[in-house]
Amino acid sequence: MLSGDLKEKVLEKISKIKDPEIPTISILDLGLIYDIKLENEKLLVLIRKTYSGCPALDLIKKSIENYLKEMNIENFEVKW
Repeated sequence: MLSGDLKEKVLEKISKIKDPEIPTISILDLGLIYDIKLENEKLLVLIRKTYSGCPALDLIKKSIENYLKEMNIENFEVKW
């Protein structure tokens, strides 16, 4: 079970990530974050694709990973 405090901190941090194609809106506002949970002591961030051919998918995933590293979270996975 993921503590609400950690989940809120992760959400707060990644809410700063803007959609590369629509820089006035965050990926959180777009509804791309599906869930954040702990599974076997690993933090999982589950995200939705805007569409399968979106050229920004890798950039969005890498941005989330970079923010988690900045938070000193080492055991994580970002999954579509």
